[in-house]
Amino acid sequence: MPEFEGDLRFYVGLASLGTLAILSFLVVFLSLRGIKRQWQQAVAESRQFPDREPLTLDQFYEVFYAGERLPRAQVLETVSRFAAAAHVPAQFLKPDDTFQSVGAADAEDCERFITDTAMLLKEAEERYGVSLFSGQLVTLDDYIRVHVLAARLAGRSAAAKA
Repeated sequence: MPEFEGDLRFYVGLASLGTLAILSFLVVFLSLRGIKRQWQQAVAESRQFPDREPLTLDQFYEVFYAGERLPRAQVLETVSRFAAAAHVPAQFLKPDDTFQSVGAADAEDCERFITDTAMLLKEAEERYGVSLFSGQLVTLDDYIRVHVLAARLAGRSAAAKA
């Protein structure tokens, strides 16, 4: 009878060790697969914009808008929303980009972004009874400037009510 207990412990320990080895292998395998996918995605993104160096959002602001003293949060939010609508990485965007120039993948998301921005501008114009923007909404820079203008006017309107 003592041999049975010893054998049982041995086989239970062996099964536990085998299970632990399989789980460890799965964790390593899934981690490596995730890293490989991220690498492939980064390579695909850089191929989409081969002549551009990636910029973080903060670098984008510092390079293109810090001198104009536009609100950082508003600029970065607009860049992020433009990138999301175009389904492109924000790190490769420049102010003169349009939805067409970056090869936007989903026309519906782009239209929604354009419509939201146009409505924001129209509401601000109606509130103040003036034409605030006489150009066309084409480039990322156009969208940034409209969003900043609308945010500033909304801030003034809220301050005037208080």
